[in-house]
Amino acid sequence: VEWNVGQYGHSFTTSSPVFCGVLKDKNGEEFLRIYEYERCHNLFWHLDFHLPEDSTTLNMYARIVNDQDTVTSIYYWSNVAVKETRKARIFSGAEEVIYMDMKTREFGKGKMPYLPIMPEKDASYPADFSNSNEYFFQTPIEEKAPWEAVVYPDDWMFFERSSNLLRYRKMFCWGSHKGGQRWKDYLSEEGQGDYIEIQGGLAPTQLHGMILDANSTLEFVQCFGGIGLDTAGFYDKDWHKAKEKLYQRINETITEGYIKEQLKELSQYRDETPVNIVSFGSGFGALEVCRRKKQGEKAIPAGFCFPPCSLTGAQAPWLHLLDYGYMPETKAEILPEAYMIQEPWTKLLRSSLKHPNGRNWLTCLQLSVIEMEQGNYQESDTMAKDSITMSPNPLAYYNLALLAKQQKDREAFETYSKKALDLFTGDALVAASTQYFRYLLSMNEYEQIWIRYQKLPDWMKEDERLYLVAVAAAVKIDKLDFVKGAFEKKYVYVKEGETLISDLWFEYHLRLEEKKPEGSNSTMKEIKRLYPIPLRIDFRMEQDKD
Repeated sequence: VEWNVGQYGHSFTTSSPVFCGVLKDKNGEEFLRIYEYERCHNLFWHLDFHLPEDSTTLNMYARIVNDQDTVTSIYYWSNVAVKETRKARIFSGAEEVIYMDMKTREFGKGKMPYLPIMPEKDASYPADFSNSNEYFFQTPIEEKAPWEAVVYPDDWMFFERSSNLLRYRKMFCWGSHKGGQRWKDYLSEEGQGDYIEIQGGLAPTQLHGMILDANSTLEFVQCFGGIGLDTAGFYDKDWHKAKEKLYQRINETITEGYIKEQLKELSQYRDETPVNIVSFGSGFGALEVCRRKKQGEKAIPAGFCFPPCSLTGAQAPWLHLLDYGYMPETKAEILPEAYMIQEPWTKLLRSSLKHPNGRNWLTCLQLSVIEMEQGNYQESDTMAKDSITMSPNPLAYYNLALLAKQQKDREAFETYSKKALDLFTGDALVAASTQYFRYLLSMNEYEQIWIRYQKLPDWMKEDERLYLVAVAAAVKIDKLDFVKGAFEKKYVYVKEGETLISDLWFEYHLRLEEKKPEGSNSTMKEIKRLYPIPLRIDFRMEQDKD
């Protein structure tokens, strides 16, 4: 199960360590608390996991706290990967869904089980989707305990049910086409990746946002379980009849009353402080504790513990700012480990400019980032230039390049980008170079990409992000021997929806056909038929329309 808290889209902590503590309930049974401070939205969140000895479900209690005097945006979706089989069938309490039309890239509304995106097929069977797709169940507000389930013909069902704050449900599948199968194996184990996703969220879709009121808390429970039972009745051709039968069975297993009781029962532990911390997250929770204490503000909400030992070098400059009124200057080649954009830190930084030691390149750089984040582009430009005046540094030049790009000033963008690239080192140089190469690719500057790539040190040439942009340029200037090697490699940095590798495969073979002595009039459609892309590099989200 994947948990996404805080940021629209997914979560800042998706690939980061989080705090994990072991607590005990009133019966002496242990439960697990995962928690963190989310500094972008100034939120505190925790998820408590209870599995009593006599329980048939894993019960999760979620709490998200905005204890500030201002509103903030909020996002939450849980995501369960469940087995995909040919006859796996999806149900939820709602009939109306919002679906994605992959042809138009627009949302539409429909009713289960026949949707406009595949009108002749029952959409409750994910295996019938040829392309990657999703739909969101629009649970009526009257539903007291929303649910979603997947049933299998081997007499097994997986289900989840929640309190009604977690109102919406989703199905996502990778599709039966080659690219979808590759994605499933790529994200799990080779040959064992057949899975679909059932999800639960606060808003109608993952592209909808919500506002969390000032000084408010969201709390809900979600229970997960599986049971063996005769599933034959859930394969009625009439999805609505099958759904009613399934709902009766779910209601026997986990009633609305049970969900209500669990919310009341599990919420009583929300203020308990984790003492036995078995895993540490970021140091920003501890930094927020220090800030509030130093500035005489209220303590962080009960139920959270961020020990001072969780502080790291990422928080050190901010602690110095808090304690001494200015951010200490470092060598300009040492990049900042972290940025803060919240109002309290913005005030401290702006005030620090009056301190005898406060106006330095690092403070001005941090303020340039803050001003850019807040849409104050002229102020951001001024701060970046002040930072460079004090000590030329790559990130200030990079900020100026981004500002120039926003103003569609190509000459300034390229000038500042090159200055930044001259100063970046290590991983930052790779990341910045990749962005610049992609810009050159968008401008059809293929020769320039090729020339710059050839001048890179070997360790940078091996980075697959830079390498693939170079391959994309090489195919345009007939460096086909170089391009050929790209199709033998394994790739790690593949983004969902990205088709660069498959596009290169087809363009490479089109170029080869054009170079034949007898010539070629092959169209791209014919190339795709003659040269099917190998499964290992097929990351398309949908099969070819043509």
